[in-house]
Amino acid sequence: GMVVPRVYGHEPRVDAIDEQCPLAALQAAKEALRKVYRLGVCHGDARGENILFEDDPDCPGALRPRLIDFALGKLDPNVDIVVDLHNWGIVLGRPGRPWVGHALAR
Repeated sequence: GMVVPRVYGHEPRVDAIDEQCPLAALQAAKEALRKVYRLGVCHGDARGENILFEDDPDCPGALRPRLIDFALGKLDPNVDIVVDLHNWGIVLGRPGRPWVGHALAR
């Protein structure tokens, strides 16, 4: 997969996700990255290997993306937010030392 570059003040490049992904799942992954971006969170390493999919219980036959590996992620210092990452199913941290829970941006 390709690393999606991200600099605050610019739109994220969500078009760099693996082209082998089914279109509906690809669109869902792009929207997940957009939601994270709008909350002031930069993933830092968005690529196919860091996007997992599970069956969506709210939409039979659809896939729900799960963004993983925010080790290179950053919070926008200009955004005042509290993000409940646990409810999103997001795991932060280094391999073997994950952090799950809340993140606070100043």
